[in-house]
Amino acid sequence: MTKYTGVTIGPIFETINMAGTPAALWAASYMFSLISKTVCETLAEKGVPEEDIIAPYYKKGDPLISKNDGIGLFHDRIVFRSGNFDIEKFGEVRETVLEKAGQLMGIDADYLKQYILLSAAEFEAENPLAESGRVLDCLELAVPYVFCEKENPLISLFMGSEGKSISRNYAIRKITADFEKFQLRKNQAAIKTIEDIVSTGTGKKKYRYYAIVRSDGDNTNKIIKNLDASLQHEFSKDCLDHCSKIAQLVEEFDGVTIYSGGDDLLAILPCESRNGENLFEFTHRANEMYKENFCKYTAEATLSFGIAVAYYKFMLGQSLAESAHLLFDIAKTKKNGVAISVRKNSGQTDSIFAANDHIDEIIFLQKAAETPVKEGEVPVALSEANEIAKKAVLFKQCSEKEDITNLFCNMFASNKNEFWQKHVPEMYAQLQSGLEIKAITEDGIVDDSVQALVYLLRIINFFTEKEGTAR
Repeated sequence: MTKYTGVTIGPIFETINMAGTPAALWAASYMFSLISKTVCETLAEKGVPEEDIIAPYYKKGDPLISKNDGIGLFHDRIVFRSGNFDIEKFGEVRETVLEKAGQLMGIDADYLKQYILLSAAEFEAENPLAESGRVLDCLELAVPYVFCEKENPLISLFMGSEGKSISRNYAIRKITADFEKFQLRKNQAAIKTIEDIVSTGTGKKKYRYYAIVRSDGDNTNKIIKNLDASLQHEFSKDCLDHCSKIAQLVEEFDGVTIYSGGDDLLAILPCESRNGENLFEFTHRANEMYKENFCKYTAEATLSFGIAVAYYKFMLGQSLAESAHLLFDIAKTKKNGVAISVRKNSGQTDSIFAANDHIDEIIFLQKAAETPVKEGEVPVALSEANEIAKKAVLFKQCSEKEDITNLFCNMFASNKNEFWQKHVPEMYAQLQSGLEIKAITEDGIVDDSVQALVYLLRIINFFTEKEGTAR
């Protein structure tokens, strides 16, 4: 078997959790991607052939690598053929990398050498990408510890220096000054805030709410386990290419990419882009993009999403935790779907899981709710969803499409419009027939068609509500 070296970098989640602003969140994530890229550069300088770096894909001069746009495309694990590289020399690599990273990020390198986990181990394998996990998981148990800390330079970088006339984002503006373009740049003198990101329109509530969007590739481990050794380098390049494309999609939706590496995405998006495309349309396009990139490896190439929507003043840390819960504890248990939670400023929270194959039905229903009413029709009133919740027992008695249509027509006789008389009954009939849109409660995904419809209508209501209406 061939000898390989695996490298892991951290502590990522603990560092990201210190961040309280979009700029700080980006800086925390970008630092680790920068370290990963610098490891690859340093290994190449020390004689490791570029083609021997299996993951992430690295080739000096490749436009994917050389773009200067602040998108962190390099993930936190590196695998390369050991060849003539002496593992005993990795300490020198670590020193060099952290010196460079400290200089580029404006952080004391001596502090980084204490704080950052940057460890390597050798192993033999036939499939290095599949077999490196166990080795690197063990390395990550040895979490570094800063023994004496008078001031945390990372917090100073992320949050600014208290008591000094230095603005919160001064250091980050300095780091990004030479970037050709930068999704967080508001202008030459300012970095975007959450309020800047969400303000893509006026007059509706959704323009005061942000979305933390996470995505993760499904069945990636299965792809890697079945991947021929000759294709692993190409697979890594396809991952980098996908991450670059999905970061561009985030920009197209007027969002900000925090991290896009491997098959993962973390981004902050407005609820609707300036072009009028919403979060469901983003997930649809992102999933199609992913399938196109990876269908040559498996027919099961799909994405799972966790999306937490919250008021622009709501704590970023809590939304980050909620989006992680929605992705890893909800969506990934089903795969190929979107788990979304909308937390209103009033505290009411509605959450649903929808299979990617049924996102089009949600988009259609949302567009129908926003369509101007025809002559003789009354405006769509989505507050009626509460009436369905109150009379859930009655709705559960109906399973035949004709009975469902009659019930809705009688229950909402005053709502003379296609939305309530046609589209909602059709949606409920599909839910009763097994359409995979489910309510999410504290107990997880719930198989209750009435509750799923109520939560779905409330979320659609959020996307259509005018600003200033009752929450």
